[in-house]
Amino acid sequence: MSSIPILDSDSNRSRQNDRRSSKKERRKVSMPSADKGGTVHVIEDNEGQQTLLRRLLESVEYQVESHMSAEDFIANYKPNTASCLVIDVRLPGMSGLELQEHINTHHSYTPPIIFLTGIADVQMSVRALKAGCLEFIEKPVNEQTLLDCVRKAVRCNKENNEKFRKNNEIQSRIDSLTPKEYDVYKMVLEGMTSKEISVVQSVSYRTVEVHRSNMMKKMKTKSLAELMKMVLTRA
Repeated sequence: MSSIPILDSDSNRSRQNDRRSSKKERRKVSMPSADKGGTVHVIEDNEGQQTLLRRLLESVEYQVESHMSAEDFIANYKPNTASCLVIDVRLPGMSGLELQEHINTHHSYTPPIIFLTGIADVQMSVRALKAGCLEFIEKPVNEQTLLDCVRKAVRCNKENNEKFRKNNEIQSRIDSLTPKEYDVYKMVLEGMTSKEISVVQSVSYRTVEVHRSNMMKKMKTKSLAELMKMVLTRA
């Protein structure tokens, strides 16, 4: 359970006033369109710190859902709606790193993750980064640093979702091919001509051309160059 302040707190009155002014300014500014969409999930077991995070993110118009534990997050998680996860590494029960591993294992896509930690641990940071986390921030967290990281994560999520959507669309096209069409598809990608394929498959040139034409229609490509580009640009 975390007891370390999650956000910087200044004792100097003038600096506190500056921060209040900064917050007011943030409320007046709408987020760029690229930053909108989806929900930022905050997984933090300290209720007071969780409230501070929620208020900070909502002040710049993010939609936020808060969770007291990893288990609570898992029970309410809707993958297609999440744009970013802000997770305290040290949680009661399942830890933040274990939650990251759970999402990676049980879901086809993991939203960008920002870890917060009160104790600097190189080994822990390396483990999180290798597992795909976007940022690893030590507490107390500077407000603007956190907002910058969340903005980066939300934009990254949008880009990843678009790649994921395109890849799924391409895979659906591939899955629609018959076994014969798929064989032609693989051989065409290897650079073989219809005549060469007919020899390897022991079928007529005409038969290969029919399979090739059907394959190109199902893949929604009009040329070999377009088909190659589609396959090579898959993430």
